[in-house]
Amino acid sequence: MSVLKLYGHFVSQPLRSAAWLCKIGDVPFDFVKLEPMNGDTRSPEFKKKFPIAKSPALEDNGFFLGEGSAIMQY
Repeated sequence: MSVLKLYGHFVSQPLRSAAWLCKIGDVPFDFVKLEPMNGDTRSPEFKKKFPIAKSPALEDNGFFLGEGSAIMQY
């Protein structure tokens, strides 16, 4: 089983909500800290996975999803 990756910054309320939902549901995840003000969400590597270049974002074994509400439903 692969571990989810949550990308974002803990200042982000949607990221915190998704992280708490994972914790409550006992879903293991790795947190990948982004610094949006430093351009992390605009890097070519990030935009290749997440074309809308927003955080939070989720990676699950080759599946990529952006937008906090969608992540929580997933």
